[in-house]
Amino acid sequence: MRTWIWSLLIFSILVIPWSGQAETWQASFEKQIHTWAKELSIQDKRFIPFTQATIHYEALGPNSRQWMVNFMIDQQNAGYMIVGQEEHALVLLEYGLGEYPLFDESAIHLFHSDPKNRTAQYAGLESVWNSPEGIFDAKSGEKYPSDAQVPLYKVTSYVSEKDKLFQVIHKEQGIEEPWIKPAESIGSKQSLMDQLSTHEISYIARLFKRTVLAPFSVIGYHYWGGELFVELEDNGSRFIPYDHAIDLGSFHF
Repeated sequence: MRTWIWSLLIFSILVIPWSGQAETWQASFEKQIHTWAKELSIQDKRFIPFTQATIHYEALGPNSRQWMVNFMIDQQNAGYMIVGQEEHALVLLEYGLGEYPLFDESAIHLFHSDPKNRTAQYAGLESVWNSPEGIFDAKSGEKYPSDAQVPLYKVTSYVSEKDKLFQVIHKEQGIEEPWIKPAESIGSKQSLMDQLSTHEISYIARLFKRTVLAPFSVIGYHYWGGELFVELEDNGSRFIPYDHAIDLGSFHF
């Protein structure tokens, strides 16, 4: 009888998970990615494929505490996230929809053939591939002018692990030629949110210490708690923090 009881005790220890066992960093990271993907899909139906996709991720440079996350369906890109780590929390720095993510090897291959000497450097709208031949746009792969310098800007976000997405606006069609506008500037976050429902909005970025002028159509926004992510048309939808956008440029209607 004692032998039977002892055997049952050993079996119970083996099959019942130990409640004090720590979750690995990888499991915690992937869990958070799935949490954000689910939150996006609930509030914005365009993100439903994120919940059905296979995720692939890699660090953006040594000690950067930033990761590129790709959402793949049938070997095709459905979108991406840029995730950072601040203190002990993961934060959502940027995300997008479409088949053209940041740091896509197929895009840079058209302009720069040697992968050994280039590195990915994330800096929001100033994200680049950096190489001895110069710097290349992280989205299109195109080479920037020689006077454009590698950015030192750090993108931050207040969207962390427990934040909820509670307001979504999306316009099916943005401005076809945002650079031929604008007349009046938009000076506040609330004004941008108000004007977008009734006006075509353009965003003019002045990148790399104002050496590159980049116009975008503003086609929506996501509001996470106190953080506004602006949706830009950039070969797909690209969501960036409002504070980052206003540091590099201005909104107009």
